[in-house]
Amino acid sequence: MDRNNSVDSLTDEMWDRCIAINLTAPVKLMREVIPIMREQKSGSIVNVGSKAATSGAASGVAYTASKHGLIGATKNVAWRYKQEGIRCNAVCPGGKKIRSMEYKPLKK
Repeated sequence: MDRNNSVDSLTDEMWDRCIAINLTAPVKLMREVIPIMREQKSGSIVNVGSKAATSGAASGVAYTASKHGLIGATKNVAWRYKQEGIRCNAVCPGGKKIRSMEYKPLKK
């Protein structure tokens, strides 16, 4: 999403897109479902974080910042609404090298 860019090679457009997709969109979705969950006095929200949110070095600066922000928002929502039966957690998968990603030259 930010092409693994460091801060000195990141464009404003890359930053804006990454933050919009990985942070703004999940926060807006939480904002939409919280009133419903409050009314029913229960609910579960699961956000998708990343190893980048815990290590700070797994990806580009925009992606890492967006996932750090999402973890912060997740913790805030979990703390704020726990007394109302609403749970909010994040899963933070890491990268995984799979065989289909390996380079295999075509045979003639």
